[in-house]
Amino acid sequence: MNESHQLEKVHWLLCLFRDEELQYQYKQRKQQLDLQMSNAKHDYFTNLINSAPSKTKKIWNIVSQQKDRKQGKDSKKDLQVLSTNGEILTKPDKIANEFGDYFSSVANDKLNLAYGTSSNNNTTSTKRQPSNTFFLEEVNARDITRAIKDVKNKIFSGMDGIQSSLLKKTYMSILPTLTFLCGQVIDSGQFLQLLK
Repeated sequence: MNESHQLEKVHWLLCLFRDEELQYQYKQRKQQLDLQMSNAKHDYFTNLINSAPSKTKKIWNIVSQQKDRKQGKDSKKDLQVLSTNGEILTKPDKIANEFGDYFSSVANDKLNLAYGTSSNNNTTSTKRQPSNTFFLEEVNARDITRAIKDVKNKIFSGMDGIQSSLLKKTYMSILPTLTFLCGQVIDSGQFLQLLK
């Protein structure tokens, strides 16, 4: 794990400086580490199988465990997460808040760990906010235009009866109204009943 931690630090440097030589070294070291991890995993499972009284049964148990792990299934236990203060969380909203708190500060924490507290605070744009709130900026015509242009061209219409290709050709005439309506939705926090 120490090598993995060192590789993570090199990756941070690579993200900051974009040096070709550093990138080459990082890729080489990452390939070596991936190969070591793959070999260790292979050896681990080989030892498990060889030491089992019923090799076929052990192989199928391993396959089943790995399949469930990859698909995120665990039929025997409910989801539990250990929070940063040592408390075990089981409620989905508390787990989501814990992850949100972690990811809102992880960049600054990693930079401070790697470079000390004297690192430039302007390197990340995260602002610590209460985990149960978020802020949306005001909608403008450019946002609406970009959203309309990103819609895939289809000759079929949705439930509203408007084809996306027709919307793209005529949106300029309704752009102020669309911008106002989207702004109202964001300001009120509720989708307008009239548009449902």
